[in-house]
Amino acid sequence: VLVGRCSNDTTIEVYSTGKSTLSVDSVELLGIDLSQFKIVTTFPRSVQPGDSLKVVLKFCPDSVKCPMNATLRIFTAAGPKDIALKGCGVQPQMIIKPSVLDFGRVHIGACKDSFVMVSNPGTDTLTITKESIADPHFTALDPLPLLVPPDSSTRLNLRFCPTEIAIRTAGDSIIGDAPQSPFFLILQGEGKIGILSLPKVIDFGEVRKGSCKDSIIYAVN
Repeated sequence: VLVGRCSNDTTIEVYSTGKSTLSVDSVELLGIDLSQFKIVTTFPRSVQPGDSLKVVLKFCPDSVKCPMNATLRIFTAAGPKDIALKGCGVQPQMIIKPSVLDFGRVHIGACKDSFVMVSNPGTDTLTITKESIADPHFTALDPLPLLVPPDSSTRLNLRFCPTEIAIRTAGDSIIGDAPQSPFFLILQGEGKIGILSLPKVIDFGEVRKGSCKDSIIYAVN
C-alpha cells in the first residue's frame, strides 16, 4: 500500500460454531507496527450459533517499510484468538534529468523533438498523471497516464515549434504520485530564419563570340 494511503477493507470472519450465542467483547492490536493497522468494526458484538461476525481492518502505512507486522487479538467468551497481520508500505520516487531541456535554435515553421529521462528509484510503480505547459510553442507528446516501474526509467518526450525569432522559456509542471510531485521542468528554445542576400546584377564583361566565360556569385546568409 502506498505510504499515506489506506488499503481497501480487509475482512476477517469470526464464526460461532457452538450451541449458544458467542460474545465478542473486544479486539486489540499488538506488535511493533500496530499503529499501521486500523480496526473499523466496533465492539462488543454478539454472534448467534451458526452465524459469523465480520471484523473489518485497514492497513494505512505512514513510512516505507516491508514487511510491517502486527497481531490482531480477538477477545471472546471462548477465549482470546490471535491473527497475524502483515503489510508493506511502499512509495514511488520521481527523478527527472536534465532539469532544463534546451531545444536550441529551430527554423520557424519547423518542429524539433527532444526528451528527458524519468527515473523511479522507489519501491512502487510511479504513475505520471498530468503535464501542464502554459506556452503553446512547447507540447508534451506522451499519452498519459505514464507508468514507470520501480528501479526503472523511461523517456518523457516533448516538442518545440517556434513561430517567431525569439528565445522562449516555459515550464512543464509534471504531476505524479511521488512525494516530489509536481516536478517543474524548464523548457527553452529559439526560433531562427535564414536571410538570403544576392547581387542584383552579374556583369560578364566582353566575351569573344563562340567562347564562354565563367563567373561566381556569393549567396550570403
